[in-house]
Amino acid sequence: MSKATEMARVSAKGGFHLLWGLVLSTVISAVGTIVIARFWTRQHGLYAIALAAPNLISTFRDWGVTTAMIKYSAEANSENNVAKIRSVFVSGLAFEILLV
Repeated sequence: MSKATEMARVSAKGGFHLLWGLVLSTVISAVGTIVIARFWTRQHGLYAIALAAPNLISTFRDWGVTTAMIKYSAEANSENNVAKIRSVFVSGLAFEILLV
């Protein structure tokens, strides 16, 4: 196989796994929301308050860090700069840990 074909195959496989991860995450979130709603059937205001913060955090969580990590790690990989790749991932991981 040519290098381009191999890269396309790996990218498609990664995208497929990402899709199923997002689907599974959405299903787990929906089930959790339904369970919480069943416990608080009479207290809709508390339910809305309890879910407001997690929804806002998930909305504003990324801030383009994932996209930047992909860009700069790909650039460093093309330059065979392992130290820069490591630095990009450590910085991204630190950012994600600080936000959680």
